[in-house]
Amino acid sequence: MPSPWQAKRLGALNKFKARECNILVCTDVASRGLDIPTVDLVINYDIPYNPKVYIHRVGRTARAGRTGAAISLISPTEVVWFLQIEKHMEKQIPLFPAQEEEALLLLERVSEAKRISEMVAIYQLWLYCKVLLLAFCSMTFIVFSCLGTDFLSAALSNSPVSGGRAMHHLEDELRGLGQENMNQREQLRRCPNKDDESGSGIQNEIVRANWSDGWLAPS
Repeated sequence: MPSPWQAKRLGALNKFKARECNILVCTDVASRGLDIPTVDLVINYDIPYNPKVYIHRVGRTARAGRTGAAISLISPTEVVWFLQIEKHMEKQIPLFPAQEEEALLLLERVSEAKRISEMVAIYQLWLYCKVLLLAFCSMTFIVFSCLGTDFLSAALSNSPVSGGRAMHHLEDELRGLGQENMNQREQLRRCPNKDDESGSGIQNEIVRANWSDGWLAPS
C-alpha cells in the first residue's frame, strides 16, 4: 500500500504533466526517470555534490528534440562544486546575463514570500512541539494509571502545590516514631530485671532498644 506522501508526490506530478501548474519543486528523486517533454527550464536552487547528479538534473529539459535551458544559482561556498562539474563535463558553462534593475523589481515579492515561508515553518514547528507535548502527557498518564494511586500521590507530592502537605506528613510520621520510642523506654523502666537487681540490665536493654531504632549508638 503506497504511503500518503507517495500519493501526494504522484498527485503533484500528474498536475504538472497536465499543465495544471507550471512549476514543480522537487528533490533529486525526480532527477532520474522523469520524462516530461514539455519542460522548458530547470533551475538548480543549490549545486549538487556529485557532477553526475547535475547532469541528470539538467537532462530533464530539452528532451525529444526540443530546446531548453538550465540555470544554476551559485553561492560563494558552492563555486568549488561548480568547477568540479565543469571539469567533469569538460565544458565551461556560460554565465546567465541578469539585469540588476529587473531583479530589484522582484525583491518585494521575494521578501514577502520569504516572510510567509518563515511563518509557515514556525507554525509547523509549533504544531510539532504541541504533538510531542500531548504524546508525552498521554504517556505519563498511562504510566501513572498502571503504577497505581500510591505512586501517583508520591509523584504529585513533588509539585509546589502538594509539597507542603508531603512535608507535614513526613513530620507527623517522625513525630509518631519518636513517641513510640519514648513509650518503649518507659515500659523498660517499669519492668525490673530479674538477673540484675541494680538495674544495669535495664539500662543495657534501653541502649540496645534505642540503637536498634537508629536513635542512639551503643557506647
